[in-house]
Amino acid sequence: MIKRRNFLLSSTAAIAGKARAQGLSPRYRLGFAGLGPLYFGMPEAQIAERFGEALEEAEAPGEACHARRFATSGASPLTGLVLIIRNGRLARLDVDTPDWQTQSGARVRMPEGELRKIYGRRLREEPHPIDVTGRLLLLSAQEANLRHLAIVFESDGDRVTRIRAGLAKDLTRLEECP
Repeated sequence: MIKRRNFLLSSTAAIAGKARAQGLSPRYRLGFAGLGPLYFGMPEAQIAERFGEALEEAEAPGEACHARRFATSGASPLTGLVLIIRNGRLARLDVDTPDWQTQSGARVRMPEGELRKIYGRRLREEPHPIDVTGRLLLLSAQEANLRHLAIVFESDGDRVTRIRAGLAKDLTRLEECP
C-alpha cells in the first residue's frame, strides 16, 4: 500500500508567484538530467534558496529521504510536481498531472499506445507491483554520462498514470520515500 502524506498548505498566490518568478514553469520539459533549473544531484540548499517559499514539506527535514511538493492549493501551474530529496540532493521528480511532459511529449493520461509510438523498443516493461492490469515502462538514458538516470512511466494498462524521473535505482519504488 502506498503511503499518502498530509501536506501543509501555504499562501497560494505568493507561492505560485514566487515559483514562477524563479524560472520554473510547465514550458520546461522533463528529461534525464532534470526539469528546467532543477537537476538531479542538485543540493537541497540550492532548491530551498530558489523555491523554498513555493514548496511544502512532506516530512520532517533531516531524514535521509523526504518529499517536497509545490503548493497544491489554488491554480498554481506548479502543482503535480513532487521533489524527492535523498541524502541532501534531488534524487527524483514525480509527476502526477498532465501539465508536465517529457522532452519527447509524453505526459500523464496519455494512452500507452502513444507512449510506445514515441519511445518504441527503448521502453522496458515490468509488471506493476500493485495493479495487476498495470505496468511500469522504463526508459534508460543512452548517453554515457547519464546512464545512472532513467524515466519510468506508470500505467494502468491503458493510460500513463504517473511519471517518475531521476536516479534509476530509485524509480521502480512506488513510494516517494520507503
